[in-house]
Parts: sequence; C-alpha cells; structure tokens
Amino acid sequence: MFEIILIVIFIIPVALIFGGIILKQCALSDVDNTVGYKTKRSMSTREAWTFANRICGNLWIIGGIISVILSVTIPLILYILKDDTAGICSGIVILILQIIAFVLSVVTVEKKLASKFEHKK
Repeated sequence: MFEIILIVIFIIPVALIFGGIILKQCALSDVDNTVGYKTKRSMSTREAWTFANRICGNLWIIGGIISVILSVTIPLILYILKDDTAGICSGIVILILQIIAFVLSVVTVEKKLASKFEHKK
C-alpha cells in the first residue's frame, strides 16, 4: 500500500511541473480554447492571457519541484524510521496538501489578474 501512495504523491507534482512548462509555452501563443489557463478573466485580452499563463506556469513549476522533494523524502523517512502506517499517513497528508496548493495557485492567479487588469476595463 505504501508503494501505491508514494507513486500517487509523486505523479501529481511531476504533472504540475509538466503542466507549468506547457502553460509557459501557452503564454507565447494567441488566446485560444485548446490549452492554457482558461478563465473569463485570463482570456479577456492577449496581455491577460500571457500574464496568467506565465504566473500560473511559474507557480506550478516551483510548487511541483518543492512537492517532488517533500513527497518523496518525508514519507520515505517516516516509513524507514517508524513503520508502514506512518509512511502511508504522511503520504495522505501530503496528497491533501498538494490538492490545496493546486487550488491556491488558481486563487493566486485570479487575484493577480484582478488587481492588474480590472482597472483597464
């Protein structure tokens, strides 16, 4: 069971890193409906699109790198020093924190978009 938890908490930050790279590439493209950070506010102008994709991409890359390191080391250390249950429980806590961090990245980007582009309407 521990191995499955370890794999799951490793996949999420790796996906965030790759997603962040893709978002940064989308910042260079025109506003479209295929790939990118797509909200009403981010798609309102080319400048907002570039800003949102660049900011979100950076957050995902940095958060993903930090999360990969923590996701592997903490459960492994607890698994080795304590037992299987400690490793699994820490993995579940890390999984919850990863989900919270993902949601907070969206909230952060939306707040930055609002503060930078609301006055331009």
